[in-house]
Amino acid sequence: MLKHIIMKPFTMRYFNIDADENGLLYNVQVRQKLAAHVAPDAMPALEPFSALVFAAKLMHRTMNAWADRFGLSGTRLGILFMLRHQPEGVPLG
Repeated sequence: MLKHIIMKPFTMRYFNIDADENGLLYNVQVRQKLAAHVAPDAMPALEPFSALVFAAKLMHRTMNAWADRFGLSGTRLGILFMLRHQPEGVPLG
């Protein structure tokens, strides 16, 4: 069910995935935009970095949407998770 919530809004717009000559997957639009502005020798470093940035944004949006269902912001949810996982507890002050 969570996969449906995360993937459905982004599938058509962002995930135009193809395989290169080495069988490695890549996003077609990202590769085209990077190729227009970046030197070819920088592509191996920038392409994975752009994928990580996209994944982080997707995770952030998903977390905020999930937290919103409970009346929380993503920041407040993060604080609750940090407090929950403190081994010694946290003083109220």
